Amino acid sequence: MKDRKPMIIHRRINGGIYIIGEIGLNHEGDPKKACDLVDAAKAAHFDAVKLQLRSPETFLKVFEAGSRDLGSEIVDHYIRKTFLPLETYRDIFLYAESRGIDCFFSAWDLKAADFAMEVQPNVLKVASADLNNYILMRRVRDYCPFLLVSTGMSTTRDIRDSAKFMERNSFSYAFLHCHSAYPSPAHHINLSFIDELLKICGGRIVGYSSHDVGLHISLAALGKGARIFEKHITLDKQGFGNDNAVSIEPPEMVEYSKSLREAFSALGKVEESCIRTLGPGEKSNRISLGKSVIANTAIPSGKKISEDLIDFYPSGEGLSPKQLEKLKSYKTIRSIQAGQMLSEQDFVAAAEISVVTCPQNCGIPLRYRDFNKLRQIIDTNYDEIHLSAGDLGFGCFESLNTDSVKGVGFHAPDIYEDNLIFDPLSTDEEIAKRSADGFKRVCQHIEAFLESTLRSIERVNVVTSFSSYSEHGHDSIKKRYDGIANFIHHMHRDYPFVRILPQTLPALAWYLGGQRYVNTFAHPKEIFDFCELYNSIDLCLDISHLAMSCEFYGLDFISSFEELKNYVIHFHLSSAEGVDDEGLPLYESNLATKELLISILDSCKSENKTAIVEPWHGHLNNGSGFVQDIKFLNSL
Repeated sequence: MKDRKPMIIHRRINGGIYIIGEIGLNHEGDPKKACDLVDAAKAAHFDAVKLQLRSPETFLKVFEAGSRDLGSEIVDHYIRKTFLPLETYRDIFLYAESRGIDCFFSAWDLKAADFAMEVQPNVLKVASADLNNYILMRRVRDYCPFLLVSTGMSTTRDIRDSAKFMERNSFSYAFLHCHSAYPSPAHHINLSFIDELLKICGGRIVGYSSHDVGLHISLAALGKGARIFEKHITLDKQGFGNDNAVSIEPPEMVEYSKSLREAFSALGKVEESCIRTLGPGEKSNRISLGKSVIANTAIPSGKKISEDLIDFYPSGEGLSPKQLEKLKSYKTIRSIQAGQMLSEQDFVAAAEISVVTCPQNCGIPLRYRDFNKLRQIIDTNYDEIHLSAGDLGFGCFESLNTDSVKGVGFHAPDIYEDNLIFDPLSTDEEIAKRSADGFKRVCQHIEAFLESTLRSIERVNVVTSFSSYSEHGHDSIKKRYDGIANFIHHMHRDYPFVRILPQTLPALAWYLGGQRYVNTFAHPKEIFDFCELYNSIDLCLDISHLAMSCEFYGLDFISSFEELKNYVIHFHLSSAEGVDDEGLPLYESNLATKELLISILDSCKSENKTAIVEPWHGHLNNGSGFVQDIKFLNSL
């Protein structure tokens, strides 16, 4: 017997789910239809396809009229009308292999089983009708490493007996809960039996072989513990035979796979089932949707806080109601104005704050409201002012102390008036126009800022998020890089004092308190191609965004960074985890990322590039998050 590939079904299902498209007889005797179904399953991100093998000697016999059970006569006709030679199945198997999708069989007689073992799939499906067919199972024991066994038309005793047989004979196996009616009535499916199935097989992986209509029952089976899913697939539900009626067509296949995988991800990890932690989107919403305590009247120094003196402010930036509970026995150490947000420093003297100095050409993100305060704590060499739509009036920077500013840049808003996510290339003309008009106001605001405060600076960086976002999945139609380049060139022509830096983005971004799909400047290869083609446009590289995109697309982070770094003049520095958890502290970076940070700091010194640290909400608590990351960079 030739060497086998590793057990694919075990490898893929470890920590995930495994989805099988049951072609069965839905090819209707046409090899091309079978291959088309392979392609459809692959496109829908199924893991495998399954076919049914029958030998002509057994299943093409001619029986005397009336000698067979009525149901068997109907099945005989179905099989004859859709029959394919065994060698044709070998061709389909090889085609599936060439397309990168697993393929295996259910064998309905011994000669078919012998043929399957010649082809050598990694898995053999045992149909419900053969749950206790130990002769068939023994026939394949030495050739097939894994059996998938359906449990339709069986009693609990039948299933227990089959499990005992397979364990005595050292089979690797998984049971699939199944109800063998076409279609299966929902009230007869009894998904609760999956609990018993898990006990019978000693905690092995179990699955669900679906003969119901739709996808909702498979989702329920997932919730009960199923991790392998078999679903009949077809090109046309109106085709010949019972199976077509309970099958899903290509668009439904995409939805079936997507829904199962998203629902599985929503279950979380077993080791996390008893731990409640903040999700990435919740970290931001905890601030924007949180509550801070404010004084509803003037409070003198030396006063204990009672509930009649306070109310809540709709933001989580200040002292929370929970934190106040711990300070209720304290007296205020200074007077508090009506409407002022309370802080711990109103009750406890703050420790003396020492100034921390940023590495060369490095700094922090700032809003106008905390520009003066944070720059007293952090000696910056570069200030990146993050604008909101509400900042675009021309008077909001008049109180800024810019005497010691060494370098300055801006970050354009991601969100404009009326919750408009910036998208100047949108196919919606109104969204495109409002986005372009909003960006022009950004440029006009920057011009006023420079004329008012920093006349010596001729040109500033403006970091901009060209996400070309979509709501319900990535959309290749929205990849309009040429249009983005034209937009940038036109803005540079009309506003020569700005240098627009498209920033690298994650494949999944957080906008308006929820997750959106990013279609441009997320895939490292696309970003590289853009930079090669439009090499007059410089780049802002956000290392946490790049790390998350590499995780999403299965690419190497360090290699992707090396490919892009020569096109970069500005960096955003923070750590990340997974595909969507960004802005983590830099000290949590792994060794490879630490070495990368050292190379970035070197480029800031030797090539006059710039960088900012950007931990989530680093500005809170007197910029403690910024201070922590700057100290970390200084330690490298």
